[in-house]
This record gives sequence, structure tokens and C-alpha cells, in this order.
Amino acid sequence: MEAIFNPGGLTFYGGLLLSILMIYIYARRKHINFLTLADAAAPSLILAYGIGRIGCQLAGDGDYGIPTNLPWAMGYPEGYVSTLAAKNPELVTYFKQIFPGQPVPIDIPVHPAPVYETLIALFCFGLLWKFRTRPSQAGWLFGMYLILAGLERLGIEFIRINPLYAGLSQAQWISICMILLGSVMMWKLRGILPQKTAII
Repeated sequence: MEAIFNPGGLTFYGGLLLSILMIYIYARRKHINFLTLADAAAPSLILAYGIGRIGCQLAGDGDYGIPTNLPWAMGYPEGYVSTLAAKNPELVTYFKQIFPGQPVPIDIPVHPAPVYETLIALFCFGLLWKFRTRPSQAGWLFGMYLILAGLERLGIEFIRINPLYAGLSQAQWISICMILLGSVMMWKLRGILPQKTAII
């Protein structure tokens, strides 16, 4: 049970899945087209995710990546999950694996993954905003959101420190499901004229 409900990777996705369920129930009760609502929310969802990662960056909450020597590497010595070697033995282990034989720095430089995610989210927002006016069936844009959000998280997890299950993190498995679902939605709704459904 601990593996299923491990907070690594579930914080955002748990909230997303629960909110989708609640909005679906609300839409059904109010006789509103759920997919139309989902399309309307898609750009703001990815934008909100990117803004949320700014908070992760400022807090240093452990969403940063693995040790690196890239010029833009950062340390989070005062972060909620510090990158100081004396306070983070797990990070020390990763450093020794990536840079064998090198002395461990006092403050271990890591990938600023929240910055990466914010920039990617802004790019995805731009794509969704551009395609929001494309004539399509309700749900097509939300399918694109699922693919973009899934690809973003699937990729970024490769440079983050999270428990692995069959070679991938919990967030990556959920991302794969999102990508598959979004692909099916976009494929099934391709080339179909939009349905004019009022959302209020």
C-alpha cells in the first residue's frame, strides 16, 4: 500500500485525477458537456503546472534533479530538502555514482528541474493556446494536453530522484497512461467537425 500511495509523483497527479472526477460528476449533474469543459481548461492546466513549479524552485522541496556539472547547475542549501552533503546522504550517493573519484562538494550542484518544467510548460501552453481555435470535436484539445503533459513529466523524471517500480517512477507510469489516453482521444476525434455544445 505504501508503494501505491507514495507521495513521489502522486502529489500533482493525485490532485488532477480527483479534480477531473469531481468536475465530471458536476458536469453530468448540470448537463454540461464534460469534454468541452476539459478543452477549455487544458491551456490553463499546463500553465498552472508551470507556475506551481516556480514555487517548487523557490522552496527547494526536492523536485530538483540529479547532480550535474552543467554551467546552470544549482544548489538548494536552504531548501526544504537541502542539497548540502551533510544533510542529504542520498544525494551524496548519487554524486558518487555519477562522478566516481571526485570529492563531494559541500553543496552538491543539481539539475534545476523545476526551471526546466516551467519552461516546458510555457511552451506547451503556447501550443495549446494556438490550437484552441482549431475546428475539432470536443475533447481533441484535452487529448493534446494529456500527451504534452505526459511527455513532459515522463522525460523530466529521468533526471529526478524518485523510487522506481519496474524501471520507471510512479509518475512515469501515470504519464505513459496519459500519453496513451490522449493519443487515443486525438486519433478518434481527428477530422471530425466540432459539436456546438454550450458550456453554460
